[in-house]
Amino acid sequence: MAYFFVNSVTEERIACEQNATKNEAHISDMMAKLRQTLYGNKGEH
Repeated sequence: MAYFFVNSVTEERIACEQNATKNEAHISDMMAKLRQTLYGNKGEH
């Protein structure tokens, strides 16, 4: 029982970390698009 509990908690943590990584990638993608919109495609920033 204890092993099962620890295992499920570990799996949850891994899933959470993967989700956080996806969110960070999504945020940086959004920021890149926002920058492109603000500055155009001049490549200054």
